[in-house]
Amino acid sequence: MRCVIHRLHEHGNRIVGILLFESTIRRALDRKEINARQYTILSQLLDKGATGLDEVRHSPWYQSLYLKLNDKTRQRNLNRLREMELLFLDESNRLWPGFARPKNIKPVGRKGA
Repeated sequence: MRCVIHRLHEHGNRIVGILLFESTIRRALDRKEINARQYTILSQLLDKGATGLDEVRHSPWYQSLYLKLNDKTRQRNLNRLREMELLFLDESNRLWPGFARPKNIKPVGRKGA
């Protein structure tokens, strides 16, 4: 019985964490702390969960965000999200939304994002 209650409690906490994260990124967009491209990246990761960096970079939705922009802009956008801790990159090059902090986070500024 305790195990069931504990699992339900953890599940409830996870849902609350997701909702708070969603609210946080929406507020950041409204306050212009992040741009629309960054918001789209976070929204996609919120739906999909942890995703490989290469998979994100090759996905059509990501490529369409940067059609007329250079790679520096892509890097700046990802690094800014990582600095704000709205996005994490782990040692195996997987991007995580800010509500799900992985164990082995790559420091911001290291090559990769």
